[in-house]
This record gives sequence, C-alpha cells and structure tokens, in this order.
Amino acid sequence: MPIDADTSRLPLLLQIWITGEYPTPEERVAFRRELSLTEGFTPKTVALVDLRGITSLPGSIPVPGGGRDWLSRRAYVADLGTVAYGFARQIIGQAARDEVIAVFCDEGEARAWVLSDAPSPMF
Repeated sequence: MPIDADTSRLPLLLQIWITGEYPTPEERVAFRRELSLTEGFTPKTVALVDLRGITSLPGSIPVPGGGRDWLSRRAYVADLGTVAYGFARQIIGQAARDEVIAVFCDEGEARAWVLSDAPSPMF
C-alpha cells in the first residue's frame, strides 16, 4: 500500500507518508480502519501528512475530507510547484468548517504548526 504511518507518538501525533500513485478510495478506507483500531489513536490526534513521495494522481479523484470523524487538524508537506502541492491546496479549499488544515514546503514548519493551536495560515 502506498501509505505508511508512524504511530509512536499517539495520541498526540500521527505521521503519514504517501508514496507512488495516490491511494485509491478503498486503500484509504482500509488504512483509516486499521488506524482506528490502533491503541492511543483518537479523532483528536493531529496528523502530519507527507505528500512529497507522490508520483501521480489518478485522472479523477475525490478530494479527501472527513473532519467530523477523521483527524480534523492536519498539516500536509509537499514541494512547491508539484502536483502534490496543488492537490493539498485543493484539500484545504474543500475542507469542512471544523477542519484546520495547512500545506507547507518545510517539514519542520509543518510539524511545529500542527502541534500548536495556531489557526490555518493564510496563503
């Protein structure tokens, strides 16, 4: 599966890496289901999602959401000017009101932001 996670800092932080082609909806559902059974994981857990390893997106893909039941505070890391960066910006644009999401090019900045109480930065 093109999704990997570090759960060692739960319940505080979940770090996710997505590599290769963006996962299918079925792969994302299976990943979420597996994580929901992980000890220490809660909907209050924040996520740092690294998209820098994405090589392609399917031609048609629904933008993931789910702030009501899935990690409502997320920071995405993507290189500026890449498909992954544009995709992360689409996620932000379609976020639910209760989701607090940002995209960063620097992993350290993303980690610091997602672990803080700061509002989403304006771009």
